[in-house]
Amino acid sequence: SRQLQADLDVNVKAFEHLVASETAAREQVHTELMEELRRQQTSQAALQEEKKRLVANESELRARLNVDEDTISELNSKSSRMQATIHQHETKLEESEAKHKKTETALEVRLAEEMDKYRDAFECIGKLTADMDQITTTHREIQSQSNDAVQLVQKLEARLQDEV
Repeated sequence: SRQLQADLDVNVKAFEHLVASETAAREQVHTELMEELRRQQTSQAALQEEKKRLVANESELRARLNVDEDTISELNSKSSRMQATIHQHETKLEESEAKHKKTETALEVRLAEEMDKYRDAFECIGKLTADMDQITTTHREIQSQSNDAVQLVQKLEARLQDEV
């Protein structure tokens, strides 16, 4: 019975440790997700602002195209470079979004794996608890039968004494 209680105490401490570990893991994954999201949002906002600025610059340059042929050629060249820069920024934005999605997916997979581990541990603890309950019940039944046997022996001894 003492051993069973000691084993139960060990299992309870292990369970408490698992719960604390799960909570810490969830908080860490949440923190990592939020930090990555903030970084991605900041990066995306900066790229969007840069794109707006470049589009505005392109519009301004297009308005000046009527100046003369040399200016038109020069402005077309600048416009092409700006279009390339816009395309680069759009590509960076798309890559950033893809990276964010990949990171988010990886973190979700990691969280699911952690949850599976803890679920398995909780199931094991539940089975151990059921086994401990069964052992305790069996021990009580054996103790009761032992007490009944002792009483029977005492009654038999008393009869023997009466007969002698």
